[in-house]
Amino acid sequence: RKYRTWKWCFGESPRFVLRKTARWGRQTLQVELIVRDGIIRRALLRHAATAKTEWEQIAGWLVGSRYDPAGLRQVWEKKGLAHLFPSKTASDWLKFLLP
Repeated sequence: RKYRTWKWCFGESPRFVLRKTARWGRQTLQVELIVRDGIIRRALLRHAATAKTEWEQIAGWLVGSRYDPAGLRQVWEKKGLAHLFPSKTASDWLKFLLP
């Protein structure tokens, strides 16, 4: 039971940096997340086809969120990211941001 909790799986993990590059629509999206104690402490997102300020805003929304499926999905839903990316789903978002 202990090993299924957020605290064990994410909250007690050491600091790590996630760097990924993937296709997002017709362009390449790059992400760098710094996660400590299961919380996103810093986020950088880059996408050539979308204004830099939009990605900076989205990165800001990630900071302070739990780095787990529920926390990332909450950002997608509460911030209405589906309106910015109509061809993408919350599942696409999770696949991109999780290892």
